[in-house]
Amino acid sequence: MNIGAICEVVKDLKDDEYDFIADECVKDGYGQTCGGYLSLKNVEPTHITQKDHFLSYYDNLGRKDNKPTFQYLRCPQLLLFIAEIAGMPTIKEAYNMLKEYEKYNGLYQTDKSGNYLWGRKDKFLSKFKEKLGIYSLVKIINKANNWDEVKKETEKI
Repeated sequence: MNIGAICEVVKDLKDDEYDFIADECVKDGYGQTCGGYLSLKNVEPTHITQKDHFLSYYDNLGRKDNKPTFQYLRCPQLLLFIAEIAGMPTIKEAYNMLKEYEKYNGLYQTDKSGNYLWGRKDKFLSKFKEKLGIYSLVKIINKANNWDEVKKETEKI
């Protein structure tokens, strides 16, 4: 699957039908809290969904024909969202891991750009991605012909 096909899946998600952990992350003050997608709209950051975030990044920037490269993302809530819509089984564990990390390292409820985890000596971002299964998910998506196949494969993890 390419990014354009995934964007169509994301567009079809009904905002009022889902309570995404990724959106909870933002509302609770974890993950990126300033800059980037949070400055795109003239509304409170907690009113911008990860669906909005995903589509603003992938749907509008000429990336539709590209294969997913989610393993390079740095924003924890967008990583959570992608793993969550795919049905990855470790979402809650990964979110709890992020919360504990931020509290322990004095990052909770501070101003954090999308790159705040990038380049840290403890390699937390890589550990977080591993817990989410992002590396496996990218391989699954790249082999899949449609989103049903993605969901079916993530159930096996």
